Amino acid sequence: MLDINKTILPMNTGDKQWKNLGFTREELKKPENNIRAGAMLLKALSSRVPKDDPYWLEKLSTLYNGLNSTGTTDYGARFADIYRNRLWEDKKR
Repeated sequence: MLDINKTILPMNTGDKQWKNLGFTREELKKPENNIRAGAMLLKALSSRVPKDDPYWLEKLSTLYNGLNSTGTTDYGARFADIYRNRLWEDKKR
């Protein structure tokens, strides 16, 4: 799992964990590079999780949070719940 204090927002990128994406720590401090690195990692990870797996989102978000994870974590389950229930939307409208 990534140490939140050592990652760089907005995508919680880590220069050591994500070094193979080709960005330095300084480059990841630029939001456009940070988001690009996150998108690159998500694309690479998505090829490892079959889309027909009913738990693909849990597995994908688990891997994003911890590249060495071997099973679905609480983070992965919570992320999938937030996404599927669209918790960012204002339900009062």
